[in-house]
Amino acid sequence: MNQLRIPGVNFCAVADFRLAAAAYEASLPEQGQVDGTVHLGTVMSRDHFYFTPEGQTEALARHGVLGVEMEAAALYGVAAEYDKQALAVLTVSDHLLDHSGDMSAAERETRFADSLRLAVAAAHS
Repeated sequence: MNQLRIPGVNFCAVADFRLAAAAYEASLPEQGQVDGTVHLGTVMSRDHFYFTPEGQTEALARHGVLGVEMEAAALYGVAAEYDKQALAVLTVSDHLLDHSGDMSAAERETRFADSLRLAVAAAHS
């Protein structure tokens, strides 16, 4: 999406630092906002979630990428274009390399309260 936004450039749009810092602050144990583990870092956006070239997931992990999703890059690109702030707060439902802890359909419907609390904390900062 961001290659279409600025032709000829691999524009690396990122989260707003202030929003990310506020979400991180809210995630600290002494704040009591979340029950689970919180990671702050890089994710990779791609248009085809279920088609993964061989070795790509492992290469991304070696480069410190924490997850794969489909919207954050476009969200950040639109925010940059219109001088707005954006932050993707994500919950891991499936592990790309170890499926033993993947969430069930019922868990995916009910276990996102921590992410919502962090997003609200960032929005109110």
